[in-house]
Parts: sequence; structure tokens; C-alpha cells
Amino acid sequence: MTVPALHEPNEPNARFDQLLEALLDGELPPDGVAELDVLLADDARRTEARERLAQHRLLGLVHQGSNHGELVDGVVAATSASDDAQIDGIMARLPRPLPEAFTDPFGTRPTTARAAAVCVAAALLLMIGLMVFRPTESPPVARSSSPADPTLPSGTTVATLVVAEDCRWDGDDRAEGDRLHPQTLHLTDGFAIVRFDGGAEAALSAPSRLALVSSGAARLLAGRVVVRAPEEAAGFVLLTPESELLDLGTEFSVRVSDGGTTLDVLEGEVAVRPLETDAEAQVLSAGQAVTVDTPQSPPREVAATAPRFAAVVEGAGLRSRWGLTHAYEGFHYPPGRVPLKASVRGKGWVGPWRARRGKERQRGHDDTAEDLRIVSGMMNVTWPVPGGRAGMLELPAGSTTWIRQIARPIDLDADRTVFFSMMVREPAHPTPVKAAAKPREAVRLTFRSSDDYFGQTVSFGLSSKQLPQILTGQGVGTRGASRAPSDQSTLWLGKLVARHDGPDQARLRIFRETDELGFAEPGEWDVVADGLDLSATLDLVVLTSTGQSPRIVDELRIGPTFRSVAPMPEPVETDASPALREDKDTPRATP
Repeated sequence: MTVPALHEPNEPNARFDQLLEALLDGELPPDGVAELDVLLADDARRTEARERLAQHRLLGLVHQGSNHGELVDGVVAATSASDDAQIDGIMARLPRPLPEAFTDPFGTRPTTARAAAVCVAAALLLMIGLMVFRPTESPPVARSSSPADPTLPSGTTVATLVVAEDCRWDGDDRAEGDRLHPQTLHLTDGFAIVRFDGGAEAALSAPSRLALVSSGAARLLAGRVVVRAPEEAAGFVLLTPESELLDLGTEFSVRVSDGGTTLDVLEGEVAVRPLETDAEAQVLSAGQAVTVDTPQSPPREVAATAPRFAAVVEGAGLRSRWGLTHAYEGFHYPPGRVPLKASVRGKGWVGPWRARRGKERQRGHDDTAEDLRIVSGMMNVTWPVPGGRAGMLELPAGSTTWIRQIARPIDLDADRTVFFSMMVREPAHPTPVKAAAKPREAVRLTFRSSDDYFGQTVSFGLSSKQLPQILTGQGVGTRGASRAPSDQSTLWLGKLVARHDGPDQARLRIFRETDELGFAEPGEWDVVADGLDLSATLDLVVLTSTGQSPRIVDELRIGPTFRSVAPMPEPVETDASPALREDKDTPRATP
């Protein structure tokens, strides 16, 4: 593609916009790159380019739980080591000394600082991505001394235990959803899946011992593990007593026994090399399998027999954990109007739904609704939710706020993880709504304190432009990059990670009707609010709706794990398997 010349050649700003748009579309030829590089000598244009490049292609990095500082440091280090003169020119224009966020490899500084660092890294990545690199046929594998002996600060976490099915551990008990620091997991019974912060997932079958080394490395000491590393997680390193393996964006199975290490490549490619040789890494493709007998012996070919990651997960028979749900509201009432004092169904609540009262009303407009409006058949339920097809709550046009107290408050000053899910059918919004429009379109689920209603809060909702957002009572707000879907049923999934020592975190993902809900919490979220400093005890659930059209809400769940709130197929109930519920309004298992 050739970027056309402007009719007004004396308008460099317009030409800059034209070249930058071509770059964003991936259609800028080499001569355009050179021309854009000249224009980037201007400070204002360079700042604008960084912001737009980062926002267009890599804004998602700001909203994920990735290691932002480590990303930036890695990009800067790799860029500085290059001999390319064009890259030298880019590096020369970076500020010196580097911003504070560059030296914060473990994400302890405010979100805005890390976001700025990511923007710089994003611009570098995109600019450098236009250069010509020459990949080698056998990429080098990091030596074992590097990933096996990281210098991570005390308390650093590197992974999440996303699935723990009937697990027994030798040592400390671990629960599904726990964040994990570098340690050795000795699984004596059951099935587990660990998701590393770098993106790779490792499925463990008992008995196995897996040492977590960093967000992108582990060591299998015994047993079997199946690793799935998507393209963005390429570079995950797995060490064994005999070998070191580097995934190249792939899926592979590894078994460690007295006979050595056996590797089955299930998809993509894996580089393998014995630990105690100077031989080049051998790259294996899907369908190939080898055994490394000793740290000195070369890999020898064997028959491929290992099952795929999905088959291993299916064989584990994962099921929902709705019996662990702390609070549930399915709005299981006959269609019509339900007085607030009669809205006592569900489980895990203290009293019925109510309106704002007293000092709670000092902000916002008067509510238009006086009782719950129950409807049916207003959602297209594409997930296996036993509810969602009977009664559901209609939040009318105008402003409405309903409050209900939960029996198990959320203590933000303790080490605790809380999930929630909620089904929402948002009215059609064909174009973004201006912030000044009255009334604005918004829906929120907020956790507040009855002792300090306007103090610390955690609020999940949509902005006036229908962007997913998370707000707190500290004036901190984080928004996603893409508009939430409207005029369709959606499933909201939220996660709140509270820590006694260390920053708190909140995440939100909005699933469309066509999105598949996996076996574990998603690896990608629409918005992540990190670096929060919260210590309140939240015992109120506040459901707020503002807009010109009604919206539908249903199936609100609060629980300690993903599977305690997520729609998943239920096992059939038998006399030996009692119902996973506490009262008649909790959804039953579906035969």
C-alpha cells in the first residue's frame, strides 16, 4: 500500500494523522514508516502517537492483571540491546531518567503510573514490530539457572489456582481462586489447574509435584502436567530433572517418572534440550513425542499418546459449586408487582430489598419505583442457568436504587476473594450516549457499608458511554476499552481480591450471548482496577439503574469461587447427592 500524498503538502499535522491512521490499520509501507519517524521528532506528535498506538492496540494491557513494570523493563532492555539504527533513534527519544513506573516490576504503584509505562512500552512494541527480524530455526532456550532462581520480592504472587477438584495437598491447604506465590505444589489426590500470570495454564493430575518459579516458568518434579500456552503466552519455560522446555505458543504434555521426562507436543511447537549438554534445542511439532532419559542424553523419539488439554479437563468431570454460594437472588416471584417488604426470597440475606433511606438519599435523584416489578421471558439465556427463565427483575425507566443486606459481609481488610455474577439485559444503545444526556444510561452493582454508606465502596457498572467500569469511594475509577453489548442478554462476572497486607484488586468481565463461559475464571477481563487500598467491611448490595428505558436483571450470585457463581451444568441429584441449596429459592440441579 502507498499512503497517498495530501493535496495540501504544507499541512504536516494532517499528514501525520494520515500516516498514523495507516499504521494503526497495519497498512503503512516502509517509506511511510520513515516519513512518520521524521514527523515524530516533534514532542507533541510523539506524545499523541504513543497514546493512540497504545490505546488502539495494547490498551488491554492496562486492564489485565499482567506484570506491567516487568513488561516495560523487558521491552526497554530488548530494545536497548538491538543494533538497529532505527531502534536507536526511537530509544534516544525516550525520557531519561525513565519514569518511576519503569522500576516497579511488581505492580505496587498506582494504576495511572503503570498505565503510562504501558503506553510507552506499547508504542515501542508497535514501532519495533514494523522492523524486520530474522527468527532462527532453533530458538534458544533459557538456561535453567535463570528461571529456577528468580529474585522476586517476598509476597510476590505469580499464578492463580483456578480449578481445584476434590484436591488433597501435602502441606498447606489451598482453595480454588487462591493467588499463589513461588512454591512447590504437591497434589496427592484430585485435579487442579494453575493459571500463570503470563497466560499459560497447567493442568495437574494427582500425584504430581510442580514448583512455581515465576509468572512464566515452572519446574515439574514428578507426575504429569498438560500445559496450554496461547500465542500471547509464548515463551513459557518448563523445567524437569532431565530437560528444559520452551513453548512457542502451543499445547503440550509432560510426564516425569523414574524413566526420565516424556514430552508430547499436542499443538504448535516446543523446543526441548537436555539440561547438561551444550546441544542446540530441538524443536518438535504437533504429533511428535520424545523421552529424555537423563540430563546428558539426547531426546529419543517415542509414540505420542497424551490426551489434549480439553480432553483432560472434560475427563475431570468439573461441575458447579453453587452449594458454596454465599448469597443468591433469582427473583422467583410471580409476574407483577411485589411489595418490598415481601421480597424475602433467595438465600444469604438479612431482610428484604429496600429503597434508600435517611442519609443514603443525600446524593442522586428520587427513585421512581416503589416496589419490585417482576417479569418473565425477557432474556435469551444461552448459559446453563436453571433460573433466568422464570421471574426476573425489571428496573423501570428513570432512577431506581434497591438495597439488600448480605449475611456474610465482605471484609476488605482480610485476605479474601469474592466473586459475583449477574444477568443483565441492557436496552438498545445504537450510538454512544453523551455524558451530558439526561437521564444518563447506567446500571451498577455496588458493595457498600451500612456503617459508612458513602465511604469506601466497590462498584461494577457501565459508564455513560457504555464502557465497563469499576469505581471506589476513594475517587478511583477504571474503565474498559470496548463498549458493552446492548439489546441482548449478558452475564456479568466480577472478582474482588482483598488483601490484609498489599493492594486490593477488582475485575469485571461482561459476556455476550455468543461468548463461551469456560471451566474457570477468564484469563482476560474487560476492566481491572489494581493497586486499590481498601479496608472497609461491606455488607450492603446496592442495585442502581438510571435511563430512559427499562432494563432486566436476574440471577445474582455472590460466592468465594468462580464455580460458586458461574453458570455450569449441574450433576443430577440423587439420594446420595443432596441438593446444592439452602432453601426452596436456590436453583436446583437440572436433570
